[in-house]
Amino acid sequence: MTLHAIVDNGKIVEYRHLAEVPKLDGKPYRQVLPVVDVDPPFDPTRQTRTGPVAAVEKDRVTRVWTVTDKPAEEIAREAEERRDEAATAFDREEDLLRASALVLLDELNLHAERIASILQAAGSATSLSTFKTAMAAINPVPQRTPAQLRTAIRAKLGT
Repeated sequence: MTLHAIVDNGKIVEYRHLAEVPKLDGKPYRQVLPVVDVDPPFDPTRQTRTGPVAAVEKDRVTRVWTVTDKPAEEIAREAEERRDEAATAFDREEDLLRASALVLLDELNLHAERIASILQAAGSATSLSTFKTAMAAINPVPQRTPAQLRTAIRAKLGT
C-alpha cells in the first residue's frame, strides 16, 4: 500500500494508504495523488526537524521536512541535562542497591546471633538437660515474606 493524498480543488483533505487509486467519476474537482516524502536524516541531539510542509503538484504531493542545526548553547545545555538525568538514575539505583545490601546484612547478623547463641548454649552446657534448656530459650529466625522484604528495603532507602 502506498500513501496517497486526496486533494479537492488543489487542497489536501486527507491522507490514505491505498493499494490502487480509485476512479473518481463525477468528481472532477478531486484528485488522488501519490505522496513523496523528502525527509532528510537528522541527529536529534544536534539538530531539529520541522514540518512537513506539503505542496500539491500536478502529478504528486510532496511533503518536505526541514532540518536545522541547534545552537551550540542548546546542545551543551541538553547534554548537561542528559548527564544530570543519568546521574540521578544512578543515584536511585545506588540507593536501592545500598538499601538491599543493608537489609541483607541485617538478616545475616540475625542468623549470626542465633549461631552464636547455639554455640554459647553448647559451650556452657554441663549436661544434655542444661543444653536442651538453653536451646529452647533461643528464638528461631522467622521466615520473611516478599512484602516484609519490600518494607525493610523501603525503611533503609535514604539512610
